[in-house]
Amino acid sequence: MDLNLIKNDLLDKPYLSGIKIKNNESYKNQNYDVKIKCELKVGNSWFPIIIGVPNDWGQNLVDIYTALEEIPYIPHIDNKGKLCLFDLEGSIIEKNLLGILNQCILRAQSIIEEGISKENWNDFLEEFDSYILHLPRCKGAKVVMPDSGSSKKISYCPTKEIKKERRKNEPYSQYLKRTETNYYFASINTKDFKEWGYKSSVKNGLYLYSEAVDFIYPPRIDKSISVEYLNVIFQNVKITSDIAKIIRKSKEELFVIFEIKQPNGIYNSFGVIIKAPCFNMDSTLELKEKTEIIPLYVERLDERSLLNRTSFDENILSNKEYLLIGCGSIGGYVFNNLMKSGCKNITLIDHDKLESENIYRHLLGRDYIGDYKVEALRKFGERSLPGLKIKTVAENIQDAIDDCGIDFNDYDYVIAATGNAIVNMWINDYINTNRINTPVFYIWNETLDIGSHVAIIQFDKVGCYECIFKRDEVLGLYDSTSYCKPGQSVTKNVSGCSGTFIPYGSLISIQSSVLFIDLLKKFAEGRIEENIVVSEKGDDYYFKKSGFILSDNYNNQKDKISTIKGNEFKNISCNVCGGKC
Repeated sequence: MDLNLIKNDLLDKPYLSGIKIKNNESYKNQNYDVKIKCELKVGNSWFPIIIGVPNDWGQNLVDIYTALEEIPYIPHIDNKGKLCLFDLEGSIIEKNLLGILNQCILRAQSIIEEGISKENWNDFLEEFDSYILHLPRCKGAKVVMPDSGSSKKISYCPTKEIKKERRKNEPYSQYLKRTETNYYFASINTKDFKEWGYKSSVKNGLYLYSEAVDFIYPPRIDKSISVEYLNVIFQNVKITSDIAKIIRKSKEELFVIFEIKQPNGIYNSFGVIIKAPCFNMDSTLELKEKTEIIPLYVERLDERSLLNRTSFDENILSNKEYLLIGCGSIGGYVFNNLMKSGCKNITLIDHDKLESENIYRHLLGRDYIGDYKVEALRKFGERSLPGLKIKTVAENIQDAIDDCGIDFNDYDYVIAATGNAIVNMWINDYINTNRINTPVFYIWNETLDIGSHVAIIQFDKVGCYECIFKRDEVLGLYDSTSYCKPGQSVTKNVSGCSGTFIPYGSLISIQSSVLFIDLLKKFAEGRIEENIVVSEKGDDYYFKKSGFILSDNYNNQKDKISTIKGNEFKNISCNVCGGKC
């Protein structure tokens, strides 16, 4: 890097003064190719700053520091005095060092100016957690936060067992460090401890809900949390007999998780461990004496928080009941996408066991060979995510209805993922005969990965699943949406008739499941109202290589995804619905 070029460029900036530049310097334990010491003008004041240019400035920009003691308490500064300039997630950086340097300096100027005027103080609330994380002696707590607006008892334990015995020749300072608990798990529900795999001895603490009258900003990151800071939060906490009882019993330490509802509706959470607590509980909760307060950064494990990362809006899929028929290659990936979308209440139906021949195109691998597919998926789901309520029926759908009391009316959505047209036709006929209003999603793959299809069929709308099938005098019944030209045999077998299967890989099942989950969301949001069949083209290389012929549907489809509506595929000669015209 040319230091003279950088210095001359900076000297032209009227908002910088006292510029001193050095090569290969470190600052705050960080190495920089160039370190620049100067003063930055903000409004009518000058603030000392340090600018560090790393070797990888093209990926991570430059760092700018200010002295915490020289500047008012403002957002976007960490405990080392480094300003958070830009969110690099999804950003593209142009390879122009002088331009980047100037942009970062102007951004630092803007952050300080908006902080002093309190214009950006709402950012304190949006990024509350990060300030707690930078507090001195901060520890962590994984917390399943209650979904309620009232204070209550909460249970907690260390996240790992610590052997308290001092090792032979172990220095006492190292012993103290090794035996100190740095992470906790907490929940009001004792079942959560087992679900998340924590078996340590459980103690009682407090979950305190506080509706703030005035904004509660995070504490200063360069100082310990004060008694006065906590008392501002405590004064908005309602004291119950249960709360008072826990406080009186907590002689050595009190574990507290706060959830603060700010005046603008934002919720912030953090925790503390108060050593030897002494409270006044006459009218409001008040911590009386100067005591040691250890901050806790809260990692939320409750569903509403975890699902918040998947969508900008409230998850409209999570509280629905799903019936998934078929747990093979398609059904496995559909199940995975359902639970990852926050769907908890899923009933699985399939009479097959997972065999070794399945594992290369199924979600599950060899650990589950020999298990019924429904049970294998249940185990997989419960090991992956909390709060799932999976029911399983190891029967085919006909027997599940007759013997196990499965009623389609009990579900918000039925998903037929067998990939078997005969089974799908039976479901379609059953739905129409019994006039069941639950919408059904039929999902199936094409041979050799040339495509996938999803049909959304509602009993009271035009067109049904069987309408998709047309009749030819020579070919007989055939799928009118197929990408494979009718009349070709595309099945394989490895052990005679009993081992017949349609060849396709896991990627097409993944594609089908993604297509389904996208349509499910659109349907749930009311963006799809009529019956439709959606078809997505895949790669035709292996299909053609095997000597098969593509249908006109594939050749004439210009877009990757096509949609046909019920009034377009309805069949007035359909034996099931008569086209409902």
